[in-house]
Amino acid sequence: MDALFVEGLTSPSIFSAVEALAQGAHFTPTSIDIAQARKEEGRSSSLQVAVQMQGGGYFELKELIGAILLSAPLLDVSSLTFAGE
Repeated sequence: MDALFVEGLTSPSIFSAVEALAQGAHFTPTSIDIAQARKEEGRSSSLQVAVQMQGGGYFELKELIGAILLSAPLLDVSSLTFAGE
């Protein structure tokens, strides 16, 4: 995820980073949407990244969350929906 925070950020670098994290936890991204968040006064702008994935199970989900927390301290997960099979 270090690629997310280098100068010259591009959508392909975000896609690659998200895909690598997901695949590392046995998930496959099926949809990735990136939007510029509204800039609040006194705060820097941010990107909102919404990812839909399939595969994996409960333990893989825990692995994915752990990987996100360890690899990108600037990421803030605001919601998560899990539909196990």
